Amino acid sequence: MTMLLLAGQEARTPVQIKAAKERSAFLATNLVDQGFKISAFHQSRADYLRRRPAMQTLSRVPSKGKTLFLTFDDGPLPGPTDEVLHTLSNEGVKATFFLVGSRVDDAPFLAQEIRDKGHELANHTYYHPNLTWLTPAQVRAELLSTNWTIERHTGERPLFARPPGCCVSKAVNSELTAAGLISTLYTINPSDLGPSSPDHVKNFIISQVKPGAIILLHEFSPATRAMLPGLLKQLKANGWEFGRLKDSGAAGTAPSLR
Repeated sequence: MTMLLLAGQEARTPVQIKAAKERSAFLATNLVDQGFKISAFHQSRADYLRRRPAMQTLSRVPSKGKTLFLTFDDGPLPGPTDEVLHTLSNEGVKATFFLVGSRVDDAPFLAQEIRDKGHELANHTYYHPNLTWLTPAQVRAELLSTNWTIERHTGERPLFARPPGCCVSKAVNSELTAAGLISTLYTINPSDLGPSSPDHVKNFIISQVKPGAIILLHEFSPATRAMLPGLLKQLKANGWEFGRLKDSGAAGTAPSLR
């Protein structure tokens, strides 16, 4: 698979932007040609969210307890994702993985392993473009094709989506809602794709934790994989617990979720 441009490495040149648009346009055309439509589940979620504007975007989970929400972007990636899963299993921690649809198609066994270990699968678009560059139809294709890909390979139906780079606009948020997905940003971003050391990433997170915080991490970051065991041990020692977004109440109580 062609290497994707990842958060922190967003395309900047006109040639790269043009290529990203063409990739998403091709995806959108294919969906139309195949008569692809939103699933009944996600349509019911879209109807539910349209009536509840306050639920459409999430950057922190309303919480009175000491619960944190670890999220990992840009997988599944053989090797890095396996290492993160091993650490989470060792510490008895559950997390939410925002998956790139094309990578799920490349490594469905790894998406299935994430599911089997009790973690949540969420939507991080199919080709990982900056959604603000795209037309509404292209944004829709990125989101719906990823919903479909995750469900086809794992049986799981995403409730949350994170736009690559957390780049959003009114039009993008409208398409997220129409796809039946909650636009999920973050409370804590330690910028783990930069030159920061493992200790810097860990200490930044610890200094920022608060109830209901959503922590943005990337499993392909060497700093994140190196600091993760120590981070989890220290936070647990300080009385913090960890949860999946879908268990937080942030998705509401639509009939299809009961």
